[in-house]
Amino acid sequence: DQNFCKEAWIRLGWYLAKNDFIERANCRGFDVITDEVVKFMFGSVVWTPKKRIKCINFIQCPITSDGIKRLLPFIKAATSITEFYIDGDNIGAEEFSWFATALCGKQIKVLSFENCAINKFVPSLSHCKFPELKRFYFRGNQIGDKGAEFIANKFLQSCPKLERLELSNCGIGDRGAKSIANALASNATMKYLLLGGNNISDEGVLSFAKALRSNHTLTSLGMYCSTVGWSESSTQYRDLQFALKMNNFFEKDLEKAKWVKEKYFAKNGDGLECAVCLEKKCEFFIFLPCMHKICADCNDVYDKDICHMCNEKVEKRQRLY
Repeated sequence: DQNFCKEAWIRLGWYLAKNDFIERANCRGFDVITDEVVKFMFGSVVWTPKKRIKCINFIQCPITSDGIKRLLPFIKAATSITEFYIDGDNIGAEEFSWFATALCGKQIKVLSFENCAINKFVPSLSHCKFPELKRFYFRGNQIGDKGAEFIANKFLQSCPKLERLELSNCGIGDRGAKSIANALASNATMKYLLLGGNNISDEGVLSFAKALRSNHTLTSLGMYCSTVGWSESSTQYRDLQFALKMNNFFEKDLEKAKWVKEKYFAKNGDGLECAVCLEKKCEFFIFLPCMHKICADCNDVYDKDICHMCNEKVEKRQRLY
């Protein structure tokens, strides 16, 4: 409240420090949360571990380095925190490292540092571990290729459960894209990767087409980049789309996704022939339980109870169209 006096903010800080039932500290959009207010609320409070607070949100709050320093004891004391959100031009590389250190080792599942002024990662971040992190929102930070390489070689190693990574508009080029793709090739948890608005050309996208041959978990890859000039008829584009389609289709059965892609790429992306007509013309097809493929046309007239290729019983067909 803009009408709060100093004493009111101090009392509110003590209230947060002593309670054991508030789960969300949501200050999003409160432009009254300035460095001075943070000083009143958190400057003179002795923080004890809070077992209830799970979400801390300071998006669109005009806090600078001075306010962040006052805020850190509160964040460190929130032992049960699972979500943390903040943004703004006042959050640079050093401030990000402070937050990361304070949150390191906690059961944090969501981290959001979108549209900040982070342009690099300091070396100390190499020691930060986030064993439960599932979503990392980082778009709008100009980290470039060096930052992308740090994420690929260091950050992803510290987040063994990461499922969603958003790096749109981060100034990443082909070199950084290749580093992320190389890390993705052996990753077994990532489902969503957003890289739109970066300086990634066909060369960088090609690295993801190769990575998806061995990655069977990624189901969504956002890469709307103005420098990408592939046509949908190109082999690389078809390989990339096929791999993503298989990962989506066999999301709950990674071994089948692996099997189908191995068959497909063993033929240099020349397609999987229909087990009935032996043609490769159909983009939409059906898998029998034995994993033999039938094109959409042949499926309309295929009424056998067993696969004529291997004699395995046909109980259920999996449609991909």
